[in-house]
Amino acid sequence: MIIHYPGYYKKFRCLAGECPDTCCIGWEITVDRETEKTYQKLRKGKSELAERLRRSVRRRLIIPDGDRCPFLAGDGLCDLCREYGEAAMTRTCRRYPRHVEDFGDIHEVELLCSCPEAARLILSEDFRLITRNMPERKGNTDGIDEERLALWFSVREQVFAMAGDRRMPLWARMRRILAFCHDVQGRLRREDTAGVEALVERAKESVPGRLKEADHRKKDWKKTNDVYTPGKADMHNLEERFSLMADFFAEFASLSPIGHGFPELLERSRTFLYHSEDSRSRYEERQQEFSRNMPEAEVCTERLLFYFLYSFVMPGFYDGDLYTKAKMAVLGAVAAEELEMAEYFRNPGKYGKRTGEGRGKDVEPVMSLENDEMVTERSAKERISALSRTAYLFVRQIENSAENRDLLEQLLKQPEFGIRRIIETKSWF
Repeated sequence: MIIHYPGYYKKFRCLAGECPDTCCIGWEITVDRETEKTYQKLRKGKSELAERLRRSVRRRLIIPDGDRCPFLAGDGLCDLCREYGEAAMTRTCRRYPRHVEDFGDIHEVELLCSCPEAARLILSEDFRLITRNMPERKGNTDGIDEERLALWFSVREQVFAMAGDRRMPLWARMRRILAFCHDVQGRLRREDTAGVEALVERAKESVPGRLKEADHRKKDWKKTNDVYTPGKADMHNLEERFSLMADFFAEFASLSPIGHGFPELLERSRTFLYHSEDSRSRYEERQQEFSRNMPEAEVCTERLLFYFLYSFVMPGFYDGDLYTKAKMAVLGAVAAEELEMAEYFRNPGKYGKRTGEGRGKDVEPVMSLENDEMVTERSAKERISALSRTAYLFVRQIENSAENRDLLEQLLKQPEFGIRRIIETKSWF
């Protein structure tokens, strides 16, 4: 068996009661068969917890108390785990935010960005895929077309190479990924394996592969002190980005909200960015200011793009829809950045203002719109942590609801989110 996992995967440690949020609100948890057997024994007890089990677990589902898990204690911990140990938790609860995708003899594991601590790790370091061979273990290859699977992995490898080609601005890489996946999709639909292989080889000629860590200092991505400074982005025709993202969030608002905090975040961000009196006229100005004062945001967008590509592309192997998965990755990364920008202008003190190009010069305090306090510059690490808090709230809406994810996929198949609008408009990123 071959195991794939990102470099940050093994660094995760659950914050438990110290977590700023909880994964025990807003989910309908399925009880796996192994845990169901445990519950059948525990239900026979006479304790208050046994009574809760009898009342709250039906037809292999944990029935929420309102939107809370009935076993969630006031301190943010699990009463079942506290009383009976991890064996009393469902498989989902034990593993989260760890997740496994099974591709026969290849397993891909990841941390789900819907967890606050996982989001912080994902946005704190560049994506690096690690491969581990475990010959003593065998996966179930029944029904797996290994040649087709190898083809999909070669396509994903090339998508990663495009995403990591820092000779180009990020918007150009995103556009290139979408164009490549669109063309590959046409050939997949026709079962033209040779055509897909030809596209991959042609793409390899123009992309040198993932740049090494030392190349972070190349051209558009200069490292100064502890902050990255993006090169000048092409701000041409941000009008189209404005209208496209306004349409995207209008549709996104129709999804069922997961957990607390996101509906309010989405509504205030949409109002500020797209529907206030001066939204359209000041959109470009705000983009430029955000890019200038929060260079970490573009770095985080790239890392989130890699995360989405890793999460979305290979599961497309089972339904054959590569292009929609690529659109979910690209638009998901951009949408998170839009929300982060709105939060930055609502409360800049949360992020801190970067001045002096990170060289230790005196910094200018900024006024927090939330509490009227003067706040000085924060480190890149602190700013990335603040960005991750917005990212995980957004990602949770997709990851923690299969219904929302299916609806989003259907949305992105509509003509208003087609190839012409996304790609042919020059540099809407």
